[in-house]
Amino acid sequence: MKKSNITLFILTIIVVLTVIYGYLDGGSPKSAQNKRSDSTRVQNIRTIKNWVNSYFQTNKILPKTVLEASKGSNSPPSMVIPTEVIPTDPETKNDYEYASTSLSEFKVCATFSESTLNNTSDKDFEHPSGYYCYTFTAGKY
Repeated sequence: MKKSNITLFILTIIVVLTVIYGYLDGGSPKSAQNKRSDSTRVQNIRTIKNWVNSYFQTNKILPKTVLEASKGSNSPPSMVIPTEVIPTDPETKNDYEYASTSLSEFKVCATFSESTLNNTSDKDFEHPSGYYCYTFTAGKY
């Protein structure tokens, strides 16, 4: 083999190994996108949870909808959340499922791309892949 062919072969091997390492270390681009989407879902669910808790503290009942929770009851007009700001799923743009399950408990559901069970530091918001509902008690932060 010529010296230039050997150099080209070595460079090709280095590039291939770098690409393989990138996938093993950081995952595929699709996996990275899934993680970002799931992170956004969790942030949105936290927002909804906080709105519901705030509404519950003010009104002593759970709101019927996320929109009702976002508006609160004693919020000044500048604090009212416009409808278009209500969090939706980052991929499907669908609303999150919200429902009261008792006088003080409610659930918020989403469909997650990947599981975070046993691999997240935020144990309160672990989730499997697929459809999953978090159950919360109003007034507990």
